[in-house]
This record gives sequence, C-alpha cells and structure tokens, in this order.
Amino acid sequence: AATAGSIECSSGVLEALHYRGWTPDSDEAIANLIHACADTRGPVREAALSLLLAKWPQSTPISSALSMEATGPLGIDTERERMIRIGRLAESITTNTQATKVEISIAAKILVAEYSVPLSTLWPSTTTALSKLVSDDPNGPTAKTRRSEVWQALKESIQSVWPLMARLPVHDDGDEQMASEESMADRALVVAKAAEEETQVAGPSTRHQQLCRAIAAVIGASPQMRKEKSEENEWLVTSCLDVLKGRYEYDTTVGGPTASVA
Repeated sequence: AATAGSIECSSGVLEALHYRGWTPDSDEAIANLIHACADTRGPVREAALSLLLAKWPQSTPISSALSMEATGPLGIDTERERMIRIGRLAESITTNTQATKVEISIAAKILVAEYSVPLSTLWPSTTTALSKLVSDDPNGPTAKTRRSEVWQALKESIQSVWPLMARLPVHDDGDEQMASEESMADRALVVAKAAEEETQVAGPSTRHQQLCRAIAAVIGASPQMRKEKSEENEWLVTSCLDVLKGRYEYDTTVGGPTASVA
C-alpha cells in the first residue's frame, strides 16, 4: 500500500503509512501529499501534514510552511498576523544555511502553489532578509551561497506557479527567439508581455507587475548579484521596470523586446 497512488486514499491509509515509519521519497508521493493538504480539511489533511513533517523534521523552511497551514487556513488570519508569519518564513528561507535549494523550493511551492500565498507577498519579504544577509557579509561564502540558492529557488517557484503558457514568435528562418527556454530572463519577459496583454497567463495583470517588481528587487539586492551574468540581469531589470511603468512594448518586426521612450 506504500505507493504514491495510495496517498490519495483515506486518512486510515495515511496513518498506517505514518505508523510504519514510511516517508515519501518520490516527487509524485510528495506532490500527492501536498495536494491532500491543500484540498481537504480534517483527518486526511492532518495525516498528510504528519507524513510531510516526518520527512523534514529539521528543515526550517518546509516545516515552517507546513506549520503555517497546520494552524488553520491562512484566510482566517488577520492581515497583520499573516504578514508577520510570511516574513518570518521568508527570513528562515533566506538565512537558514542548513536548508538546501530543493528544500527552499518545496517550501515556496507549498505556500505559493497550494496555499495561495502570493509570490508577490512572499518573495519581497525574502528579498528584505536576503539584502540584510548580503549587507552583513557582502563578499563572504555564506552570502554568496545563499544568494545562489535563494535565486534558484525563486526561479523554480516562478516556473511552477507561472507556467510558460505562451511562446515568443519564431523568426522567418525558423530559429526560436527564446535562445534558452529555461532562461529566467526569457520566462519573466514572456510573463511580463502576457500581463501587458492580459492574455493566456492566469491572474490579473497587477499580480504580474508585482512579480516583475519582486524579480527586479532580488536581482538588485546587491552590486555583487548584478555583476553575475550582468547583461542578462540588466536586461531583465530594465524590462521589469518598463512593465511597471507601463512602457513595455514588443517589436514584432525585428523580433526583440524593446522599451518605448514614451
């Protein structure tokens, strides 16, 4: 019974797995448990939370994300309480040097993808904590490692929450304009353009503008970060700011993103 498929069954199955000391190891099993937490209330949800917490008992980001939900739906919190809790989680995601990139990404996915904590709320809080870490130790190995891990987790979270549902046009010679489909800059620009047109990507355009603001803030957290792949980062920051100012255009004649001077 200890299969990924059985996780969708009753709380009795989940409790049995827990009592037998089983922990989810596959991505499918973890995803099913997360969905069980998100879709239900009561015994099934509690059993799923227990299994997830048993797998990551020492992981501050994941256990914090799960504990936020274990206390009840976020919707019953006051806005102040909610922001305090998200801020604390963001700080733990950024400063916990024991947490891996994968753990950070899972914690973000639990909050953003399953529990409707807006990316635009979570990541600016993370950026604040990240900026403090960088300012305290701008050139140290700890700051460099956390910048890299948080950046990658941010990228993965954006990819999971804002899937690439639109593709850029194709040149006449057949070459795709998106040089690297996994490029953070390319994906962000696709989302930004879709937000501008309010097509194909779910959610109101204001959320996409907030997303762009969060991306720009993370890249601009320190001079060191902006030096890393500076050309791509400068392009992304400029494009994000253009979206925020309502000045983003896409020149289909030459097949490239441009910022109007209007």
